[in-house]
Amino acid sequence: MKGYPSVIRGIVSAPQSKSIAIRLLFLSLATSIKLRNLQKSEDIQDAINAIKLLGVKEVNINRFQALDIPQSVKGSVYIKASGTTLRFLLAFLAVIGGEVTIKLGPSLKKRPIMDFVEAVKGQIYVKQEDDMIFLKGKLKGNYVKIRGTESSQYISGFILAFTTREGGTIELLDKPTSRSFIYLTADIVNSLGGDVKIEDDKYVFVKGKQLVSYDDAIPGDYALSSFYAISAVTTKGNIVITGLPKPPDYFGDHSIVEILKQIGVASYYDQGRWIVKGEPQLTTKVEVDIWDAPDLAMSVASLAPSVKEIIIKNIRNLRIKESDRIYGISKTLTSFGFDVDVKENELIIRNKYSVKASIVDCNNDHRIAMMSTPIMLKSGGEIINAECVNKSNPYFWNDISSLNGRIELID
Repeated sequence: MKGYPSVIRGIVSAPQSKSIAIRLLFLSLATSIKLRNLQKSEDIQDAINAIKLLGVKEVNINRFQALDIPQSVKGSVYIKASGTTLRFLLAFLAVIGGEVTIKLGPSLKKRPIMDFVEAVKGQIYVKQEDDMIFLKGKLKGNYVKIRGTESSQYISGFILAFTTREGGTIELLDKPTSRSFIYLTADIVNSLGGDVKIEDDKYVFVKGKQLVSYDDAIPGDYALSSFYAISAVTTKGNIVITGLPKPPDYFGDHSIVEILKQIGVASYYDQGRWIVKGEPQLTTKVEVDIWDAPDLAMSVASLAPSVKEIIIKNIRNLRIKESDRIYGISKTLTSFGFDVDVKENELIIRNKYSVKASIVDCNNDHRIAMMSTPIMLKSGGEIINAECVNKSNPYFWNDISSLNGRIELID
């Protein structure tokens, strides 16, 4: 994909939140879930394949329900690239029990699962070989102790699994990463009549309850929307993004709305719309700790042309995402002319005020491709394998074009 200097402006619908969509899909084991605007990105298709293994049927278009929940699960499933789906599925299989082979796509086979293996040790047999995970057994009881430094998604997975069964307790053995997504999971379950309580970020108490059905659109995603908003910032345009939920009180992806305010941009939420306009103050320094919301790293990094310096803290888990994102961010921004200093657990990006066109190899990582876009639309450039955005937002390039982005698909 080639891009040329542009001025991003207009109104666009927020990409749907795959985090919310995948959580709702797994809750279809307990109630009818109708997702009116479901966009079947690659990650969503992974989630659908997983819940079908667990006994869920798509009873009509975009309505999912478990008509016959198995007492144990047997079979195999292919998960192409969704780490969320893989970790949720492992938690569900642990709670339900069974004998399952999970076949993994190329990026997933590199993702660690040791926190899960340790949590079920002595109860469930787990064997990982290259592109396959074999699991046999069932948790004894409804209590699990687990670490969250590798990923919070196991914790969310157990919340969902315990909700759809008889309830349970999760003991957190350390301070988990991505806590905002644990809170999101609890909020979704509780909004459907469930009962999830988080105590001192140490225990999660889940009651098995009958949930009410869900029949609605999927709310928009702030992290995915941020690349539209920041494209307007870097190109000195303006944008209105519709279909977003009200930002909750805890730090998370939605905090990008406030981060943009810190650099002098008019950025605010108003009745489902995120409105961004105005020019940033180039002398501003941005400092963000991403431990509770690691996807913000790519959003904040894409602000590089518009601020003097960016410091991103608690970055170590970025190495075990779809790609080594510390390397991806550093390599990409350096190619555009920024000075990038990678420390043990911190990334410092300095603007030398000489942004140049670049050819970006995003290593087939959708967020690196999207991170590059606000910079490419300022300086010009090219993104190789730009179609990798289909993993989370198949409409990304169409939306950029509709917002006055000058882009050209190349072979």
